[in-house]
Amino acid sequence: MRSRIVHGVAVVALAAASVAIGRLNTAPSQPSADVAYPLPAPTVTAVASDADRADRADRASRSTRRPVAALAPGAVGRVTRRTTRREVGLERVPFKTVRRNDATRYAGTTFVASVGRPGLRMTRTDVHSVNGRVVRRMKLPAQLVLRARPHVVLVGTKPRPKPQPKPEPKPVVVTAPVPKPARVATAPPPAPRPVVRTATADGLNWAALAQCESGGDPRVVSAGGSYRGLYQFSMTTWRGVGGSGDPIDASRSEQTYRAQVLYRRAGADEWPHCGSRLFS
Repeated sequence: MRSRIVHGVAVVALAAASVAIGRLNTAPSQPSADVAYPLPAPTVTAVASDADRADRADRASRSTRRPVAALAPGAVGRVTRRTTRREVGLERVPFKTVRRNDATRYAGTTFVASVGRPGLRMTRTDVHSVNGRVVRRMKLPAQLVLRARPHVVLVGTKPRPKPQPKPEPKPVVVTAPVPKPARVATAPPPAPRPVVRTATADGLNWAALAQCESGGDPRVVSAGGSYRGLYQFSMTTWRGVGGSGDPIDASRSEQTYRAQVLYRRAGADEWPHCGSRLFS
């Protein structure tokens, strides 16, 4: 057959198709849609050759080239848009309340050593979408932004001293001198009256009373909140002796003065457990 072919023409028809796909903007706000790309029509290349060259080209094509699938003209390519966005937020971290025993304060009293403060942590979530529809939400580990500060309360454990019996003040009797009787008979002089003297408020041991009542702390408050200050005034008693505001806001000297006014009115009975310390 090859001897009979003097001049042969081999026509090789190749169908080529190409689809151009570029990078798309994956912003979540853009609507998702299928994008159609028109494909070029197949091109035909004619190659003139003699019989030997056509035969060699045919054998080389069958041994080294892979067949290319032909696409029909007007084919449509579809693009799937996958997007990922990150949601970031802040949330509060509550603080803890810590109560610690304090042996230097009397039992039943509390003191705030440190005011609590909440912390902050940052939350992160990756939202994955396909063609504008959310398909998965992946929560990432939270990051601590501000550490919470605990609320520390000191609780008194020191036992209060036992109340001592109130000593009765001993009266001091002073008698006036008896005048010498006159020679002339006269009526007898009246019997002298005894004069009773008690200790004044200024001469009492107010420091001992304050140590017994509040441990010497002018801002201490009882557990129930009813008694306040250096001498544990109630609000009614404090106002009754001329005090204003809260006793714990008054100075040490102001609280001592109001306690002396109260003593002049009612004596040491206003402090049933510690009043005897005034006479120590």
